[in-house]
Amino acid sequence: MAKFWKNKRFMLIFSIFAVATLFLANALMKTDWQTIKDEEKAREYQPSAEVATIVDEIRLMDKGKTIFYATNPQIQSAADFNQNCDAETDNYSLGCYVNDGTEHIYLYDTKNATEINENGLVYDLKTKRNTTALHELLHAVYNRLGTAEKRTACNDLKKAIADANIERELDNYSDNQYCTEAFARIGSEHISFANLNLSNIYKRYFEPSDSLNRKNIENTDSLAKLKAKIADYDEQIDPAKQTVADYNLMVRDYNSLVDTYNKIATILDSRK
Repeated sequence: MAKFWKNKRFMLIFSIFAVATLFLANALMKTDWQTIKDEEKAREYQPSAEVATIVDEIRLMDKGKTIFYATNPQIQSAADFNQNCDAETDNYSLGCYVNDGTEHIYLYDTKNATEINENGLVYDLKTKRNTTALHELLHAVYNRLGTAEKRTACNDLKKAIADANIERELDNYSDNQYCTEAFARIGSEHISFANLNLSNIYKRYFEPSDSLNRKNIENTDSLAKLKAKIADYDEQIDPAKQTVADYNLMVRDYNSLVDTYNKIATILDSRK
């Protein structure tokens, strides 16, 4: 009888141990280790006043703010920025997202320049950098989506890219890069083309802003108009050589336009 009770007690203890082990294993499997890691890195990061302002202006939710700070965002001068964002082609302007085992977001220091307003055209550099910061953050966000959610989002993004008529802007991206780039572009520049599924994903990380989207479109339009004006002068300037006075006036206006374009281009692309 004593042996029977010992065996029964052993089986009971073994069963409890087995159930506890399974429960612990299940709990560990469900633990979001990436979030824990992000929260730890975010706590270690001390944002500058300028970075904190960007976070407020792009209206990050707590989850988006945590991921942004976990990528150790830095605002850098041209020399450091060029060294850290060393791409073979100029696929970025005021920022880049680097993931070489450790994630980093680098933003170009525009040296307090907030706006270029010349020749009747306005280019809002503050909006451009905010858009860039959000764009780079969304690369980090996309990396954290689950496999199934990425697959669904990628299909939705292809339609959003077509609706926004920016397919040609993504032609040079490989299959592995296409969806993360589309995710970043739609979220930061063309949020109005996101369907309900995409909108719900974005809303976990930031509060979509019609104002930011509108200003980004205005920036794009201003730069396109400036390029068009320069191209128009290119066509007119040779025939005008026949009349010296007209030619001199046209050259003056032409040079003014080129100077304005170069100011924007120098800030948007520090390599030039």
